[in-house]
Amino acid sequence: MNFKENFPSRTPDSSGCGCDSECDCDCETVTQNMREIMNGEMDLPLAQRFHDHLRHCPDCHEESLWVERYITLLRQSCRCEAPVELRERIMIEIRKIG
Repeated sequence: MNFKENFPSRTPDSSGCGCDSECDCDCETVTQNMREIMNGEMDLPLAQRFHDHLRHCPDCHEESLWVERYITLLRQSCRCEAPVELRERIMIEIRKIG
């Protein structure tokens, strides 16, 4: 699940959390689960409840923007390719072991 596709970024309003009373979407819980929310590692109904909290809570919304930026930068940094010389040395070492 892609967070941006399922939960487009919205500006939070100031009306408080719109979650129902059964939801455990307090700020601490949302913050502790932010990575799972952003990476789509949470089932959709619970993720929707958390997203509702993010939409209504300016502090958690701001935190989610920071986490989203961090995850984006981390994913971009993992796309670089190792230098040819390093890859060749690694392959030589693998051949020695095998």
